[in-house]
Amino acid sequence: MSMESFISSCLQGRLVDVYCGDGAWFHGEVVTCVDGVLGLKSGITYTNVAVEKIIGIWETCKEEYDKRNLAEIKAGHITHSTHL
Repeated sequence: MSMESFISSCLQGRLVDVYCGDGAWFHGEVVTCVDGVLGLKSGITYTNVAVEKIIGIWETCKEEYDKRNLAEIKAGHITHSTHL
């Protein structure tokens, strides 16, 4: 099973953390995974990540997800929005 197939079939609609190496990490709800691009939604921000760059992806709990988003809002940061 390819990474794209795994994400589409097992993680669609779930909250995830994604690690791409060199400190590049992303988090959000999996909204799409097609044509080699993973689409994540975090609050009002959409992030697109090249599936080929993903080293690790795992489901995260809602409490951890909410805590991280609140910390970013308080710090005045918008979540990562990068296409690798």
